[in-house]
Amino acid sequence: MADTFPRNAAEFADMALLLAERLVSSNDAGDAFAAILAAAHLPDWYFKADRGVGFGPSQKDVLRKQFPTYGLLLDLGNGVKHAKRAVGKPHPDDLQQELVAWESADFWQHAGHPDHPYWAVEFGGRSRSISALCESFIKGFRKEHQF
Repeated sequence: MADTFPRNAAEFADMALLLAERLVSSNDAGDAFAAILAAAHLPDWYFKADRGVGFGPSQKDVLRKQFPTYGLLLDLGNGVKHAKRAVGKPHPDDLQQELVAWESADFWQHAGHPDHPYWAVEFGGRSRSISALCESFIKGFRKEHQF
């Protein structure tokens, strides 16, 4: 990890990717929480800190449509932060431990750890790795906004 806190969206994205990568090897619930929250808050850093523009509910709705993984991560993050489950929203209670298998949607994310369980959630009709979803969103958001 870095020895300073992020100062801009690029540094925040780098930190978020490190957290997602750390989750692959640790499979710790605290690392899952950190990776989810960091990925879900990357747009806040980009729009508010770097661009100096608002990032409210309507902008979040647009981003949810553009990046469906963002909506999932945002809902999971809110579920972790708040004691009450929001009706119809993904929640950390939906997470499960899985072992990597060839047919896993995120096989290559976890292939180096065949006996090591990972956190997964149902998304798009398949069980998906939390670390892979975080990484996919972070990289996709960075590519879209070129930073």
